[in-house]
Amino acid sequence: MTRQEIKAFAKEKIKNGNWYKILGAAIIAGIISAVTGSIKTDNELLYLIVNIISMIITAIIDIGLVNYMVNLITDQERSYELLFSKFKYWKNIAITYFWQLIKVFLWTLVFIIPGIIKRYAYSLVPYILNDNPEIDPKEAIALSEAMMQGHKGELFLLQLSFIGWSILGAFTLGILYLWLIPYMQTAMTKFLYEIKTNYENANKKPTEPINTTAVAA
Repeated sequence: MTRQEIKAFAKEKIKNGNWYKILGAAIIAGIISAVTGSIKTDNELLYLIVNIISMIITAIIDIGLVNYMVNLITDQERSYELLFSKFKYWKNIAITYFWQLIKVFLWTLVFIIPGIIKRYAYSLVPYILNDNPEIDPKEAIALSEAMMQGHKGELFLLQLSFIGWSILGAFTLGILYLWLIPYMQTAMTKFLYEIKTNYENANKKPTEPINTTAVAA
């Protein structure tokens, strides 16, 4: 699908009350992340532990939000319970999340641009974990890199296309964001889901181990 088709799909999808349901899911996910991340303590070790737990919870909720959004664009049954559907896989999600974080950090040390490119390359990790939360962390990251080859620039341009709306939202004191957040969330989900689906349709065994040294940025 073209960028215009994806955005048209998103606009159609958020009609008939879906926009406030998506907004509700995003707000719930945001509140949980904010609350867990706002816990303060003077004990440095305890503060570190709390922050690690907060990042893990945020990662799990993010995948839960992906679960909710994928069900929305594929017309499957959905409820806010999906936001919490991956907690039993917390250990593998945590390992994948931190391994991804480390890789982005190391690439950023080389230069800022490679770090940004890697962030785009790992965009499909939550979608892969949503479908297979027990997948090997390194395999999930390598698979996302393979799926995003040739699409990182497209994702950047899709995000860039919302800048005008974002600026306009600022002039409405944030009121426009009540519509814009569901619109953007739906468009991004549709774009990434299409990439993942097309890759899987083109490969008979999409979860087969990938030679990570052969995956380019």
